[in-house]
Amino acid sequence: MKTIQYLAISVNGHITVGEDGTDWVTPKTIEDFGKLNLESGVVVMGKRTYEMFGDDFPQPDCLNIVMTRDPKLLKRQLEGALFTDQDARGIIKIAEEKGFKQLFVVGGTQTNTVFLRDDLIDEIWINIHPIIIGHGKYLFDEVSGISIKDLELYESKPFDGGQILLKYRIKKD
Repeated sequence: MKTIQYLAISVNGHITVGEDGTDWVTPKTIEDFGKLNLESGVVVMGKRTYEMFGDDFPQPDCLNIVMTRDPKLLKRQLEGALFTDQDARGIIKIAEEKGFKQLFVVGGTQTNTVFLRDDLIDEIWINIHPIIIGHGKYLFDEVSGISIKDLELYESKPFDGGQILLKYRIKKD
């Protein structure tokens, strides 16, 4: 199972303004997000990211997996969505059992960190926006047990307005 993490990020490493502000994300980023959803067929997010989608949840034409411990959400039944308290390995197993070959992780910080900590991310796609955000969440929390994680850049694409998409493979030990 190939696992890709895709996020919009500021030059100084924030993925939100404050707790959950993402109004700065461009239409190009949203378009790329939609394409990767379709390609993967399954998207994984945490509870906060799910809440940020609002009326845009579930994402169309793919299975939406929400990692949560919220008892109310765990009971929720919604076509195209699965609410689970499984860990990252359990989610990969669910996706494999459903026949998926690629998993798309969209965060937030806690979800990103769990997949990275457990060495379950194969690629990180970072869409860097030419902005600096004074306060917000970062791509990852501190990751215990990891001092350095080597990445290999295999593609970079500039876009109008100064945005750039960087695609990295995570070098496995």
